[in-house]
Amino acid sequence: MTEVSHRAIRNLTSGKVHWMVIGGLLAIVAVIVILTSGKETPQIRAAIFMNALARGDAETLAKSSYSANKSEEEILAAWKQSVSDSEYYRFKYEVKGAALASQTEASVRLMVWRNYSPEGYDEPFQLKMKKVNGEWKVELESLSRAMYPFLPR
Repeated sequence: MTEVSHRAIRNLTSGKVHWMVIGGLLAIVAVIVILTSGKETPQIRAAIFMNALARGDAETLAKSSYSANKSEEEILAAWKQSVSDSEYYRFKYEVKGAALASQTEASVRLMVWRNYSPEGYDEPFQLKMKKVNGEWKVELESLSRAMYPFLPR
C-alpha cells in the first residue's frame, strides 16, 4: 500500500474526520430541515399553480387561486370550465424568482413559452400573489390572458 492509503486508513481508525465531510453532512441536514419546515414561499406556490395549469388540475388551481369577488365554489367551477376549454393548449414555463412587496403580497417572475411549438419562444410574465389565511395564492384578477388565453372569466 502507498503512504497516502496508509494515512487514510490510520485517520479512519483513529476517529479523525476531514472538516469537509462534517461541512457536507451539516449542509445536507440544513437542506433537509429547510425542505421539511413546511414554510411555503410565493415561488413554491407559483410553481404548484403553474404545474396544475399545465396538467389541467382544476382542484389545485382553485386551491391556489384567490379572488375577492368570487367564492371558492365559483372559482372551482370557473377553473373546471377553463381546463375543459383548454384541453389541447400546451405551454412550457420556468419560475425565475420572486419579490416580496410586503408580508402578504408578492410577485413571481416567470418565463412562459406559449402555445408550445418548435417555432415558439419564451416571454416574461408575472404572477401576483397574496397571502390568504396563511397561504400564498395567485390573484385571479391579475392573471394575463396573453400568458394563458383560457383563464376563468
